[in-house]
Amino acid sequence: MDSIPEQVLAQVVPERRYGRAVVRVLALLAVASAAIGGFWLTLRTPHSRTGPAARPDTGMPGDEPIVDVWRVRSEYVGSESCRACHPDQFETYLETPHSRALSEVVPDREPDDAMVDHPPSGRRYRIEHRDGKLIHRESLLSADSSEFDTGSFPLALRVGSGHFGRTYLCSLGGFLVESPVTWFEPRREWGMSPGYDTAVQQSFTRMIPENCLWCHAGQVETSAVSDFRLRLAENAIGCERCHGPGRAHVERQTAGATAAKNDDSIVNPRRLSRSLSEAICQQCHLQGEIHIVGRGVRAADFRPGLALENFRCEFRVHKPDAGMTVVGHVEQLHQSACYRRSQTLTCVTCHDPHEPLAAADRSAHYRSVCISCHEDNGCRLPLSVRTEKSGDDCVHCHMPHANTEVPHVAFTHHHIGVHPLKQEFAEARGSDPLVPLSDLAQLSDGNRQRALTLAWFQMFLRLGPELQSSPAGEEAGRRIAEMFRSLPWEAVDDHVEVARSEFQFALRDMRAAEQSAKAAIESDTIGSDEKARALVVLATLEFRLGRYEEARRRYSLLTRLRRNARDWYFLGLCENNCGRIDAALAALDQSRSIDPTSTGTYVALAAIHHARKDFAAEEQVKDAGLRVGRWALEQDHNPPAGRQP
Repeated sequence: MDSIPEQVLAQVVPERRYGRAVVRVLALLAVASAAIGGFWLTLRTPHSRTGPAARPDTGMPGDEPIVDVWRVRSEYVGSESCRACHPDQFETYLETPHSRALSEVVPDREPDDAMVDHPPSGRRYRIEHRDGKLIHRESLLSADSSEFDTGSFPLALRVGSGHFGRTYLCSLGGFLVESPVTWFEPRREWGMSPGYDTAVQQSFTRMIPENCLWCHAGQVETSAVSDFRLRLAENAIGCERCHGPGRAHVERQTAGATAAKNDDSIVNPRRLSRSLSEAICQQCHLQGEIHIVGRGVRAADFRPGLALENFRCEFRVHKPDAGMTVVGHVEQLHQSACYRRSQTLTCVTCHDPHEPLAAADRSAHYRSVCISCHEDNGCRLPLSVRTEKSGDDCVHCHMPHANTEVPHVAFTHHHIGVHPLKQEFAEARGSDPLVPLSDLAQLSDGNRQRALTLAWFQMFLRLGPELQSSPAGEEAGRRIAEMFRSLPWEAVDDHVEVARSEFQFALRDMRAAEQSAKAAIESDTIGSDEKARALVVLATLEFRLGRYEEARRRYSLLTRLRRNARDWYFLGLCENNCGRIDAALAALDQSRSIDPTSTGTYVALAAIHHARKDFAAEEQVKDAGLRVGRWALEQDHNPPAGRQP
């Protein structure tokens, strides 16, 4: 068979939504008469990003239906097991936000139908109650007000207690995916979900992995097929998240054991040191921009009573004018003079996790906490002045509400002080742009080096290719290369090997990148995320070298591990180049169903249908591709304020 004309190939750019390109390509395909050759699109495909994907049984060679075998945490028994012996605490717990952190969607209890237009991304969303379900529909909105429907998604789970908002998840092919639309309670209206109010947003392609769900769900179980496939053992943040696995305790008590003064079968946070007690709250309320999982563990392996640093270390990138973040409570509190001068002040000094605090009682309650330390040296303002200013409410002045990075959401600032804040806390970081939020002194020397190396590498990745090649980026690259070289052997694990592989790939040292990726995949303990990242490196290299059969196997495995349109796209190209045309079409169709805005997929489908002389199918794909391409072109020509085309 002849190859596709070079002028067609030159326009195929699958990495982005090039509207102008796809319009030209599909126009060329309308008159092209050549068939698809064995090496089409070989070197014109970019490095695929990591991101999670479902796979139906398509009948492709080597396919078999996915059968999940769940990793059950048998040592956990669920909060209901605590109810019989602790009825009062259980009933008041049900009134706390933790008990409502995640729940199944009950359509009759959800907000009314609505329509949300989002001009920056050119999308329209409809919220509908239909056939006993709550559904979010998405369409691409063109300048002439015409719409291109991209999907209708029944919602399965609601994230959030409802105090600030409700974000929704749908289940697609065994993976949980976030909806771009959230209900904001303070405004009583629908709007774009946090992180989606941008010109380029993830639509219904953002998969929610375990580490995202962990802070909203009580107990999450993962599949042995893929860590990205989840099921909920307990929805709400329950008793065992603070007190540890309860099976041993329940069995001891139901066997009639005599109550012990210090029952070691369950964790009582009051008997822990301040740092270990705080770690229980920090498992969710301490979050930076960079998260590094401990060596030989998963973040979800953390148990109350253990040091959090052994399971996860948090870092942020220093920004002089950074504002408050939704999950910045711990860092803010630790910057406060009140905290640094106390040996006992912790989260639970003010917040009782068992019992909610009525709004009418909050001012008096928090004032009583402050007065317990400041009674002899209280507020400098006269009582009459502060009563007029704040109702004599300490929090009003010293922990005011402040806007966060989430639009329309303000939280209490946990840096206790005189606001606007003075510079009370100097970061001992020298010139380092990387600020550890975790206590790295708790780690061994090797594990501390490992955490810092991986964190610096993550920061390097965030620079992007342009900044990586700048003088500052090159200096950072040299520093990271030395950090990788100096890591002691006992600190090297699959996380390190995968990061080393991606770092070498970014530096275009392809031979070394391949060796590191293969070393990581050979690990018996490698997790799904690390395995997927290593597979991306190997599959990309093999594809670019024309080793399509090897690349096909890598991409096929990737589609079983995660939900990602690009995995299916490149699998389709590999299948085609290996002569499996039906499998190629099935893979490309799956890619299009995950991301209907990827114009390169329409080009590939139209070309294959044309080569098969299935002109009716070609016309159908071309029509859809042209509509998407023109929509993308409008987005490029009409950028929102502040966005460059």
